[in-house]
Amino acid sequence: MTTTELTTIPFQSHNHDAGKGQNETEVMQPTHDLYKTLNQCCLIMMGIGAIRLVDTLSIIVTDKVLMPETINTVLSYASTGVMLACIITYCRFMGRAMSNVHAVRGSDGLMSPRAVWLWCFAPIFSLWKPYVGVRQILTAGSDSGQIDAETDNNMKIWWYCWAGSGVLSVLALGWITDASMNELITEAQLLSGVAKWGVIINALQLVAFYSFTKLAERIDEDQAALVSGGIAREFA
Repeated sequence: MTTTELTTIPFQSHNHDAGKGQNETEVMQPTHDLYKTLNQCCLIMMGIGAIRLVDTLSIIVTDKVLMPETINTVLSYASTGVMLACIITYCRFMGRAMSNVHAVRGSDGLMSPRAVWLWCFAPIFSLWKPYVGVRQILTAGSDSGQIDAETDNNMKIWWYCWAGSGVLSVLALGWITDASMNELITEAQLLSGVAKWGVIINALQLVAFYSFTKLAERIDEDQAALVSGGIAREFA
C-alpha cells in the first residue's frame, strides 16, 4: 500500500466579503515528486536540444544535412512527447506551489493557482504574465519575502531566452515561407538560412531550460520549507 503525505496548517481566512476572519484548514501538498518529473523532462529536452544544435552547426559548416532522416524523425517525435509532458508537469507544479503559498501567506496581491499557468496559453499576455506568476511564487514562498541575486539572474535569463526563442521561431517561420517562394534563393542558401535560425533558437532554448531547472529547484526547496511548517498527515 502506498501513502501520500499531505500537510495541513491553520490559517486566517482572507475572505473579506464574509468579514468573519475565522480559522480554516488548508491542505498543502508537497511539490517534490512533480519537481523530479519536471527536472527530468527538462534534462531530456536539453539533451535533444544539444543534438539539434550540433546538427544545425554542422549544416552551416558543411552545407549538408549529416543527420540521417530516421534519427531526425525519432528526435522530432521524442521532442514533441517530452515537451508535452514538460508542459503538463509545469502547470501542475506551478499551480500546486502557488496554492501552497496562498495557504501560508494569503492570496492578497497574488495570482490564483490556475492563473499562474493559464497565462502561458494566452496570446500576447504569455510574453510576461507567466514570468510574473513564477516571480510571485519565489518571492512569497521564501522566508525573507525577497529573491536573492542568483535567483533573480536565473529568472531573467530563463525568461528572456525562452520568450526570445519563441519570438524568433515565429520570425524564422516567416522567413522560411518567403525564402521558399523566392526563385532567386537557391536550395543551399535556404538550407543554410534555416540552419542559422536553428542555431540561435536552439541555443536560447538550451540556456532557458538550464536556467529553469535552477529556478524549479529553488521553488521546490522553498515549498518544502513551507509544507514542513504544518502538521503532517498520511492518507492511505
